[in-house]
Amino acid sequence: MTVCERAVAAFFRTHRFKARAEVCERMHIALGQRVENGELSLCHRLDKVAAGYVLTITDFRLDAQARASDQAVRRFCQLIRTLLRTVPHLSYVRGMILPGVSDAHLRDARLRLGVILEREGAFWRDEDGDRWLVFCRDHQGIPTRHMVARDTSSSSSSSSSSSAVAYGNMPSTRHHT
Repeated sequence: MTVCERAVAAFFRTHRFKARAEVCERMHIALGQRVENGELSLCHRLDKVAAGYVLTITDFRLDAQARASDQAVRRFCQLIRTLLRTVPHLSYVRGMILPGVSDAHLRDARLRLGVILEREGAFWRDEDGDRWLVFCRDHQGIPTRHMVARDTSSSSSSSSSSSAVAYGNMPSTRHHT
């Protein structure tokens, strides 16, 4: 177990999450660690990339007892910002939201989740041909709530200034039909 893996495991234990290995039942492949606290349930794994260690969230669920989903998602975002602040070994946290499902209710819920995560400071980024929703630190190592606009072209039609808030250079899923 690496220093980063131990630090992430200790973080979740400190925040009263119970952990267990998540395994694909049909293929018997380890997917990562499932952590649960009675409200939130997420599966994650650590990936080593050029930027360092990345916590990849492979599944995120609200437990049945969670009443207000928007508030639970905001608490999740706060948890991620705290994780980035207290585990310096992590470069950033990422996850995918796959809206292209045939179940309209599930698709709408995923799109709403993406909107809330963007509002809380996540932004879309292309990595290796895939779209990831990313939480990261600013240049001083502090977890960001909003990213400062950079000299990148955006697909949005609104004008941007150097002091405007930007959420990455990828269009949001809410702009797709």
